[in-house]
Amino acid sequence: MDEYEVMERLGVAVVEVDELCREGSYVPGLNLAVVRRGLTPERREAIGVWLLARVLLGPADPARS
Repeated sequence: MDEYEVMERLGVAVVEVDELCREGSYVPGLNLAVVRRGLTPERREAIGVWLLARVLLGPADPARS
């Protein structure tokens, strides 16, 4: 099970979009993780790890969540 499946099991909707200025973002009030479509597998995995940390631990810096 990868990070994205874990987030979905925790009730977080994961959406991939074509044009996103960041590689990924988490909106805690909406339980929504947004990921830029077309990332390399390595970047997608790294963003998944970062997003899952935000889901579990909260934003490290509220300005960058």
